[in-house]
Amino acid sequence: MTNLLTIPLLALGVALVILLLALATGRNWRDPELPGVALRWGLGPMVGVLWLLLFVAVVLSLFKLLAAPLPDNTGGDSGAYRFHFLALVGLMTALAGLVGFPLALLRVWTTERATKATEEGLITDRINKAVANLGADKESADSQGRKIMIPNIEVRLGGLLALERIAQDSPRDHVQVMEILCAYLRENAPATEAIRSPHEVFLRLTSGSIGGPALGAEAAFQHSNYRESNKFFGWNPTELNHATLEEWAETAFKPRTDIQIAATIIGRRSNRQRETEKNYKVEATNRLGRFDLRSTNLQGLELGGDFSRFDFSFSRFDGALLEGRFHDCMFVRSSFQGARCVKANFTESDFSAANLSSACMIGAKLNGCRLWYCHMDHTNLNNASVSQADLYEAKVEHAYCYDNSNFSYSRIMSSSIEQLKGINEGLTRNLFIVGGSDEGSGLEHPASLDRRAATMSELEFKKFWLSYLAVEGLSHPTFSDSYRR
Repeated sequence: MTNLLTIPLLALGVALVILLLALATGRNWRDPELPGVALRWGLGPMVGVLWLLLFVAVVLSLFKLLAAPLPDNTGGDSGAYRFHFLALVGLMTALAGLVGFPLALLRVWTTERATKATEEGLITDRINKAVANLGADKESADSQGRKIMIPNIEVRLGGLLALERIAQDSPRDHVQVMEILCAYLRENAPATEAIRSPHEVFLRLTSGSIGGPALGAEAAFQHSNYRESNKFFGWNPTELNHATLEEWAETAFKPRTDIQIAATIIGRRSNRQRETEKNYKVEATNRLGRFDLRSTNLQGLELGGDFSRFDFSFSRFDGALLEGRFHDCMFVRSSFQGARCVKANFTESDFSAANLSSACMIGAKLNGCRLWYCHMDHTNLNNASVSQADLYEAKVEHAYCYDNSNFSYSRIMSSSIEQLKGINEGLTRNLFIVGGSDEGSGLEHPASLDRRAATMSELEFKKFWLSYLAVEGLSHPTFSDSYRR
């Protein structure tokens, strides 16, 4: 009976080894970047142990068969004799297969490595060609008929879309492609080339913030910088208000097509690509980093999708349309004059010293944001959620907070309360006011207002506010370095 089962058992064992080999070396059919099932399940050692057991069993059976005497072929019954030689042939075949198994595995491994190296080389070539297209120029003529070089938008668009395809096909190159796209935006749309509103230029001239003494209204009106910014509008200083600022934001910008496409590609990354970014680290510090779009001119662009954890410090969003998710972003000293941010998600972002004048943030989420020294002149915060935010020293001038806006558990200066128009009609509760008292604030539910009183310093009040949020299980704005990456 043992001899009868020898060949079937050996055949079953060899078949099992071959199956495990296929599972170990084969690509995952859902994701070619993942290894085979056996390797992912840690079955590699099991394959080796099974091969060794089968090899020992075959060798021992072969020696036993060779040492056994040949069956008697006299007497007319040749069945035992034939089975003996069939078993010998089967064992020899099984031994040959087992000996060839490691060699086949080595060959598969070598072939896979060569194939992977070829694929990586092809992707590298694709990246190089796409990047070369990003710098494409073409000849044109200026107003005086002189030849000049201008960006070849069509070729650059091809390069941008090629990079997007590479990021989709090769997850391991996704982060590098995003860095290339961010660098393209920074270099081709620097904030230094942003258009300044007549309102901003006039304010800088009269405040002396551009160097030199502060000018009077008439001198600023005659200044060449103001005339250059105002040449298409013709506004005199008395007309520089929020209405004309909104008009400027709606008409002043015509962004280049390649700049818009690059921003769109970044915003429409898939969930799988964003998961890859969670392990993105800055090489110099080996810390989790942010994609760098600092000092970038994004005026008039349409920014949709997901830009969470990007660094937009010192960038310009004037007149831009921001939709989607901007969670935990850096907007330090950025400008949002006349920007449209309806229902945008800015939770836990840093707007320190940002300019939100005439920005439309209806229904926006600013929970847990840091708004230190933020300029909010005629900012529309109707139906916005600004809870657990820090508006310390924010410069608020006639901000709209109607339609159930919510500033609950936020910290704000007492001088700003009266400028938050409609805050007492919304959902705001437990507002922490720095300086002064809650008298005259117009709030119907002034619970926990100004607990500092006259004996608590601003630092003590800040610690009290943060501890109150912690006790209530609420998050709070971060106070780390605003210029971290």
